[in-house]
Amino acid sequence: MGARRHAGFVTRAGAGREHAGRPDAHISIRTASGSDHHGVRSRRLVAVRGRSRSETAPTACRRSARPARIRPAGGPHAPRVYSRRRVVRTPGAHTACRRPARAARIRPAGGEWSARQGHRREFRMDSRRAARLSCPRRASVRRPFPMRTRAGAASLVIPLVPILASVLACVPATAGGGSYTQLADLQVARQETGAAMLRGRIYVVGGLAANGSALRSVERYDPDTNAWEFVADLPAARDHMGVAAAADRLYVIGGYAGNFQAQSTVYRYDPDANGWTTVAPLPQARGACWAVAVNDKIYVFGGVGSTPGARRSTFIYDPVNDLWSSGAQMPTAREHLTAAAVGTDIYVIGGRPGDAALVANEKYNTLDNTWETRAPMPTPRSAMATGAVGGRIYVIGGEVPELRDVNEAYDPQTNTWSTQTPIPVARHGFAAVSLGCGLVLAGGGVVQGLAPTVRVDLFEPRILGDLDGDGAVGLGDLAILLANFGACEPEPCNPEDGDLDGDGSVGLGDLATLLAHFGDVCA
Repeated sequence: MGARRHAGFVTRAGAGREHAGRPDAHISIRTASGSDHHGVRSRRLVAVRGRSRSETAPTACRRSARPARIRPAGGPHAPRVYSRRRVVRTPGAHTACRRPARAARIRPAGGEWSARQGHRREFRMDSRRAARLSCPRRASVRRPFPMRTRAGAASLVIPLVPILASVLACVPATAGGGSYTQLADLQVARQETGAAMLRGRIYVVGGLAANGSALRSVERYDPDTNAWEFVADLPAARDHMGVAAAADRLYVIGGYAGNFQAQSTVYRYDPDANGWTTVAPLPQARGACWAVAVNDKIYVFGGVGSTPGARRSTFIYDPVNDLWSSGAQMPTAREHLTAAAVGTDIYVIGGRPGDAALVANEKYNTLDNTWETRAPMPTPRSAMATGAVGGRIYVIGGEVPELRDVNEAYDPQTNTWSTQTPIPVARHGFAAVSLGCGLVLAGGGVVQGLAPTVRVDLFEPRILGDLDGDGAVGLGDLAILLANFGACEPEPCNPEDGDLDGDGSVGLGDLATLLAHFGDVCA
């Protein structure tokens, strides 16, 4: 008997003519493999000319099953997978449909078999399963995420964001910047002084006068009025001492008395009473030391004792109990050093053990009383001003072997240094105090030796990653960097465009650096 092929099936032509007049006619369908099945015609499988729709498929299974659609999480519809309803003949004029066959599993390109939904890679249907599906038309495979012919650089970079954190240690931070504003002058020129912030005011204490004598005077700066005023004098003149604020009080620790003889006395200032009291002395006399407050405790590092020679000592003061204790010694002995805290860690930087300045940078962990050597400072210096802003430490000025105007920033997260805008007037023997998004730099010596100044500068650094200048690293800065990713107009790129590593372009290294500082604020 003649046979014709239609939609992937072979039908017996005679069977169609034999039952042409019966609305519930059955036909015999022979598949390509040769087996015969009897079933009611589905109008999508076999079309019979001259038949109305109602006559062609009057049974409960008029249509083949709709293709199942798999929706991956977060993406468009995935490829259609077809299932068929197999029709069997039953006694009488009615038929019944079996449960649809299980949909063919899908395989991610290059991967193992998987029936999971939501795979983000290209899908393709298993050819062996697909061949067994009696679908009236061939299943088409669509990409769940169509590839565009043109895509911006940002769209290619964003999926890499979670990976970039792992390469931060290899990314140097060399970008510089920052600006200076000259503030109101001190009322007395001084150097080898100390300073600290208390209740929103900056106190500059003692120091050496132009005639070489130690000073008792203390000046307080009001940022709201940009003016200095005197407060109560120290009980005794001091220079080269440690100064720190803790537990709502100001402390002046050790130092010299104008004769380069180390002292052990400690004075406490009460701003309410505008007066000084003497508290528990240092365990040992110290001059040219440095003091830093963390969590209402004061840490005093290094310096010179009652006999010549730099020390490695760490002394810890508890203001609540008025008690001193000793911490782990520094790896490197030094005096005329500086230090600054970031979180609960204190970074002790530079200084000198004698006539040669150091590049030492050592981190003291106040929680476990341990030391760790970090990346050395690029320029050897001593008697610098040091302060922290936005998670970075700025080391400014200094002396030995010459007077310095250098400003270098240390990033504890990446353990790298970067060059910043130099200080307008090079000097040494002064302190840096954080104020808002900047550092106040008061006094200092303008020659290597004795020449104190009344000059006061406010240094406002560029927060690494703060491209829009709002004092924080956030989504706006990320948008600027991605907009310039790969190229800048005009070229070369600068730090405002997102070139944070100073190579003249905006790339993965810059993105990694920005993400490392995401959320940083200026203070």
